[in-house]
Amino acid sequence: MNPSARLTDHIVARIQELEPIVEQVSAEQPYQLLRQPDSNKVIGSIRLFNGTELIDKVVVVQVTAAAMQMDAYMVMAFTRPGSLYPHLAFDSEWLPDDAAFHIDLLHKQDFSTDIAYVQSVMEPLTPAFEVANNNPDFRFSDATRLMKALLNPWMASYHCAPEHLADARPVIDAYLDHWLSLRDCPVDEVALNIGDDEMVAAYDKAHRAALFDPKVDVLWEFLVNIIGLESRDLILQLVRGER
Repeated sequence: MNPSARLTDHIVARIQELEPIVEQVSAEQPYQLLRQPDSNKVIGSIRLFNGTELIDKVVVVQVTAAAMQMDAYMVMAFTRPGSLYPHLAFDSEWLPDDAAFHIDLLHKQDFSTDIAYVQSVMEPLTPAFEVANNNPDFRFSDATRLMKALLNPWMASYHCAPEHLADARPVIDAYLDHWLSLRDCPVDEVALNIGDDEMVAAYDKAHRAALFDPKVDVLWEFLVNIIGLESRDLILQLVRGER
C-alpha cells in the first residue's frame, strides 16, 4: 500500500471519530466499480458511506491510471446541507517520481458577510497551513483565479517527492483535529450544528455546483479519459449532492 492509500484509509477512519458511517455495499462489492473505457478492466472504485447525524455522505474514490503509473484518491465528507458545519475535502496522487496532497474545509457561508464564521471555522487552520507552506519539501499547488474564488485561503495543496508524502500526515491531522473539534464549538461563538436551514442549503447547493464543474476544473475532463464519461458524471452527481 502506497502512502497516498494509507493517508486515505487514515482519513476515513478519523471521519468516524465524528460519528459512525455505514458503507453502501451490494454482494460485498463497493457502490460502483470503475472501469477503463476501452478494455472494461476494473481500475478503481467509488465507495459510498452514509452518516447518522451531522454527516450526510462520504464519497471515497480510488483510480489507478496504469499508463501514467498513477494512483489517485479522493475523500469527500459532506455534512448535512442545511448545517453550517463545513465539508471535509481530501485528495492525493502517487506516481513514481511525484506525489501530491490536498486537504481543505469547504465553507457554507459567504466569507465576506460573516467574520465570526471565518474566525471560528477557518482561521484556526492558519498554524497548520503555515507549517505546510514553510516546509521546503512541499511545493504549493496554485489554482486558477476562478478556482481561488470558489475555495478559500486555507486550502492546503502541495506536490512533493514521493518519499516526503508521509510528512504530510501532521498537517492533515491538524486539519482533521480542527474539523472534528467544531462539533463542540460554543453556541455563542458560531452555531454550526443547525440541521435544516434553507438559506445555508441553497448556498451549499450553488457552491458545490460551481466548484465541481468541468468548466471550472479541467481535471474533471481529464478523468473522462481514464474512467469514461458515465462514471465521471456519477462522481460529479455524488459530490454535488444530486444523488
